[in-house]
Amino acid sequence: MVNRKILILNSMIFMVILIVSYSLNAYVAEEYLDSEYLIDEYTSSFDRDEFHNFLEGDNRVIISGGCYNVEQLSMKSMLKLSLPVNSIVDFKLNHIGYDNFEFNERIFNFGLSFRISDFASLGFLTNPTFYKKESDISIIASISGSNTDNEIIFTFDNFDNNYSHKNYNENLPEPRIYLKQPYSLYIKSTGNLQDLRFYTIFLRRFSSSEKHYYLDHSLDSFLYDYTADSALMFITTGYRIGENFKDIDFEIGCAITGFMMENGYMDSLQNIYENDERMNISGYITGMKNNFTGEIYGQIGERRVDSIYEKSDWLFSVGAKYRWGFLKMSFKQVISDIRSTIFEDSLIKESPQSRLILALTYCINEKTHFTALKGFETDIRDIKNGGKYFLYDKAYIQFYMNFDNFLKRK
Repeated sequence: MVNRKILILNSMIFMVILIVSYSLNAYVAEEYLDSEYLIDEYTSSFDRDEFHNFLEGDNRVIISGGCYNVEQLSMKSMLKLSLPVNSIVDFKLNHIGYDNFEFNERIFNFGLSFRISDFASLGFLTNPTFYKKESDISIIASISGSNTDNEIIFTFDNFDNNYSHKNYNENLPEPRIYLKQPYSLYIKSTGNLQDLRFYTIFLRRFSSSEKHYYLDHSLDSFLYDYTADSALMFITTGYRIGENFKDIDFEIGCAITGFMMENGYMDSLQNIYENDERMNISGYITGMKNNFTGEIYGQIGERRVDSIYEKSDWLFSVGAKYRWGFLKMSFKQVISDIRSTIFEDSLIKESPQSRLILALTYCINEKTHFTALKGFETDIRDIKNGGKYFLYDKAYIQFYMNFDNFLKRK
């Protein structure tokens, strides 16, 4: 199903991206030419501290959702469970849901992990699906030590695909046969080196090749349609370090994300290969004294899909946060811009854009937070067009909970 969607999109714009764990479908939407969309994504992104804490342990949930406009929502959710079964066995369950203008994906798997020592474990994960051809099976290994936690997952993607199409005796949607079975390698590492905290996620989906077929009802048989090849590589890494200077706790950090997608589409009429490459670099500095925190943040991005699509963008924000008991109140003034070297300027929507973001966080306890965010247009052009009163969209809610204390192994 994933590759069929890829090829349909290729016939339209010759471009596709797969990212985040096993696969995510992407496309160039009109919103992607709008610098305001960068602010939407920035506003709906997970809180930096909560996301870092989510990566560092088990038994956590993090959710962010809200309005892009009167028709569409942004929804991002992740859940990790690790429940002790006995002294050496843990039950694992993972969920990722991701919906925005670029990506629409659900990832769900579960399995068992066996502790082979105090610092290492070995197990498996699986995600049974209605159509067996879409099921994956993974081998998972974890090792901890020297203030780091490391996880490696090797996945046989759609491992039962060819057998599920045996003799083509089932009317399966979008039938395919793998000429080269896809498999993936996922590596995650978190921890600290003295005062430096870090996380790194690496994914490599190795080259695969598959033939696609369609059902000819008049002949009551499957006929060859096209052949597809694809591969991807994705990496993201972040670092942060703090230092006290004149009674002010400063922290600086940065993150780098990059990936490359290779995709080929071949039939009797077409022979297409496209490479999609992206890079994003971000950095911030915060200063905290007592209950007051100030922050400066910036990011730049580049994207190229061979000669078909190319753009660059940037985003900058400055803001402050104040904690009063169990409440946190913050504001950020954000501005963004986007430029394309392929599309005409007339297709770029009103760049640059600016917005004031107000947020209120209710700290139920130190490990459970509920946040409401609201954006207000500060761009003169949008205010003149009524943006000053946009109360029906540009609002988001977020929730984070760490329930490891209730479920972790004693």
